[in-house]
Amino acid sequence: MQYFYHQHIDYDGLLTGLRLDVLDELQKEELESLINQIVHKKVIEIVLSFLPRHKHEQWLTELVSNPEGKTHWDFLKVEIKEDIQYEIKHQFAKLKREILDEVKKAKG
Repeated sequence: MQYFYHQHIDYDGLLTGLRLDVLDELQKEELESLINQIVHKKVIEIVLSFLPRHKHEQWLTELVSNPEGKTHWDFLKVEIKEDIQYEIKHQFAKLKREILDEVKKAKG
């Protein structure tokens, strides 16, 4: 599933860095699903940490009903003073490095 933020992060670069081509199809699907969950949770945490508390429920309801929605950015830009796209990109880059480092360690 594509979420509203996928075009603003290097998600494909993360998957490429994991070298999924050496896994069988089931392993690949499981790893992609796990990575997608980790990234999604992180983006939600970032947004909620900047979004005013009284707007959390409204935004989460909209996100659940329309995860790909282009209007999410419009809403977030109005409600958040900081550059939320930058924050997501920056935090994703850190998360990407951490994930790739952990995979490298696990491979030995």
